[in-house]
Amino acid sequence: MTFSFLSQFHEHPIVFPITAVFVLWLTRLIIVRLNQERKIKALGGHAAFRHASPLGLPFIYEAVKAGRNYSDYTFWLNNFLQYGNESNPYTWETRLLNLRIIQTADEENIKAILATQFHDFGKGKSFNEDFHAFLGDSMIPPIS
Repeated sequence: MTFSFLSQFHEHPIVFPITAVFVLWLTRLIIVRLNQERKIKALGGHAAFRHASPLGLPFIYEAVKAGRNYSDYTFWLNNFLQYGNESNPYTWETRLLNLRIIQTADEENIKAILATQFHDFGKGKSFNEDFHAFLGDSMIPPIS
């Protein structure tokens, strides 16, 4: 008895649509990631990078554990010192669940995010609701 991959499509009609959706999803994921990398390179490249093992789950575990032990400050300070580079020790990035996460405590980056380049960073309604009491309407467009 020989096994033929194509014979599976005839025996199980649901296999082809599931396979096609998976291939399309994977292709989209690759294209989006390549486009994101192209944009990052055009803007000057990545920040110092903390390599996260599968999906960043160990990092998430460490962060939750630090929070439960009330040692958040030490956890984040150690991450900045360990993963930041010499020219900018207070900015680093990682990927969690395939999302690019940039951590910063650098004054110039925070000023750019909140003031000088405010509109370059997508914030939206939830950001406005969360920070309106702190920032007011001076830097945040009103909720419409």
